[in-house]
Amino acid sequence: MSVLKFIYKNLDKFKIKFIFVFFAGIFDGFVTFFVPVLLAEFTKSSFISSDFQNLIYLVSIFYLSSLFFQWVIRKWGEAIALQFGNYIRLKYFKALEKLPIKDLINHHSGYILSMINKVSDGLEPIIFDIFWTFSKSISQMIMFFYFTAKESVFIAVVNIVILIIFIVVGTILSRKMVPIANELNKKRASLLESYTDFMSNILTVKRLGIYSFVEDKLFHKTNDNYNQIKKLQSFHANRWFFLHTLFSFAFLATVGFLLFQISKGILSSSVLILFIAAYALIRGNVNRISESFKLLMEMKAYVNNLDKIIFSSKPVVENKEIKKWKEIKFNNVYFQYTGTEKKISISEFIIKKGEKVCIMGKSGEGKTTFLNLFMNFLKPDKGERLIDTWSYGKMNEKFFQNRIAMISQDTELFNISLRENITLGQKIEEKIILDIFSKLDLLAWVQNLEKGLETIVGEKGIKLSAGQKQRINLIRGILLNREIILLDEPTSHLDFVTEGKVIDFLRDYFSDKTVIIVSHREALKEICDRCYVMKDHSLVEIS
Repeated sequence: MSVLKFIYKNLDKFKIKFIFVFFAGIFDGFVTFFVPVLLAEFTKSSFISSDFQNLIYLVSIFYLSSLFFQWVIRKWGEAIALQFGNYIRLKYFKALEKLPIKDLINHHSGYILSMINKVSDGLEPIIFDIFWTFSKSISQMIMFFYFTAKESVFIAVVNIVILIIFIVVGTILSRKMVPIANELNKKRASLLESYTDFMSNILTVKRLGIYSFVEDKLFHKTNDNYNQIKKLQSFHANRWFFLHTLFSFAFLATVGFLLFQISKGILSSSVLILFIAAYALIRGNVNRISESFKLLMEMKAYVNNLDKIIFSSKPVVENKEIKKWKEIKFNNVYFQYTGTEKKISISEFIIKKGEKVCIMGKSGEGKTTFLNLFMNFLKPDKGERLIDTWSYGKMNEKFFQNRIAMISQDTELFNISLRENITLGQKIEEKIILDIFSKLDLLAWVQNLEKGLETIVGEKGIKLSAGQKQRINLIRGILLNREIILLDEPTSHLDFVTEGKVIDFLRDYFSDKTVIIVSHREALKEICDRCYVMKDHSLVEIS
């Protein structure tokens, strides 16, 4: 039920159409059931030619009505099923965008991606079943018990009792499947994590020649996954056998009772026609619903796991966004990653609007962590972060999203064109783009590309050197034209000549910007007003 609640809760723009199609399924169940009802009614007494014409007329009406309702389901219902999965992907993506970095880094991105894909892809067959099976079953069950009760209240009561037992036992067994499905989910996610990790670094595997190590890791995780699949399938098969034995008992007992009644002349043989035809309809739906239970249990595990990751954090409070600011200040800020003894301390940090500040220090001291604290990606364990007199906690997140650009050394390019990678949806004249490429010593390289700025880069595109990627990433951040720029080792992969050209460009570009540069390169100090150093995980200002 939790998965069905999840679907209904997230229908949003699909809700009206979903309800419309669901009722089309209910009506289809009614008209489909009426065909054996008509056959049973018309064969209760002597069957004459006028009855034949009326029967053909009514059966045709109900059959054509069924075709219409099924056309509605195919046209709109299946479209919803196909669209809804992608809609959920977007909702999860938006939720992940708001998730603090400290929560994101606790989970492998491949794991999160696999869970989202499992949920999004799994919703399609579930929605199919809701329209094609569950909705029809509602009306067909109602009709079945109604017409059965008309002929024999005893038979109707017996079947209702068996149905209740079927549902109760099915629910209990399904709940027992949840931990098994959850364990399979964990093992499958672990396998996908490793597979994604090794596949994305396949060149590293080849360069190091560590085939045996990788294959061994994947083999053991695949084997664990296979054993858990066998366990789940065994439980599912036993559950299926027990429930369908119960269903078959109800069928055989009812048929036997009806034959006994017919042999005594109490009931017409037409009732047997109705009953067998109705059971055939219901059995098909029961089989499908029974199979859906397994998918629902697996889906429940996936949804719950994603909820723990995405919705465990406190919701972001949308405070008022300030229009102007003069300075940003840190006072006695401390931060410590969970599971480590390293504690980063910032007794005092101030940057005024328009200032350029440099932060020096060795790798691993906490310089990048400071930038994440500045961007509000991380929350300090204690201390005060202020924008003028406003606490970070009272700031609207849009202040950080719309005013600050963080250009990190490890940012990857997307698998789209070079132009799209640097403009990110903005309309920027090619002349301006090429002028920046020229100043960063990349123009000749772009002009030699067969498709120029339309060349695909990223995983499936052309391969860039570390220095080229670093400058492309710098261009991307610059074209965002934010008023506060954070640079994390912007020249670490450049030779001294290229670094000099980049610094000259940044000196001109940064004239009206507020800038924090994290680097161990002394040359970048030239364009900064003040300098801090991160030493022994503590930030202090130096002259």
